[in-house]
Amino acid sequence: MSGKSIVGGRTSGKSSPVGGTATSISDELIEAAAATSPILPEIRSYTVTASAGTNVSTTLTHNLGVANYLVQIVDPSGDNIVLPFTRTTNTVVFYFGNVDSDTDYTVIIVQ
Repeated sequence: MSGKSIVGGRTSGKSSPVGGTATSISDELIEAAAATSPILPEIRSYTVTASAGTNVSTTLTHNLGVANYLVQIVDPSGDNIVLPFTRTTNTVVFYFGNVDSDTDYTVIIVQ
């Protein structure tokens, strides 16, 4: 055992009994490692507005350049909603149907 003290998944920075010093890991370092990791997904968030009307569709241009990604749409109250959409390598078209008033939705894309 190294003698390092672990608190909440991070080393505490206290000296070990064998004379070494544990190092702490900053949130910035963790985020930088995650940003360059080939195994962690990239999560992006966008806002789309469904304008009032009938047969409303809205196109989100994300320019990811890939066809395989997950899409989730969240209404203003924070609830996930299910609606039809089509996707391409650079866009997603959402089909809202009939909309009573302009509404902003959050779109989360996981690549």
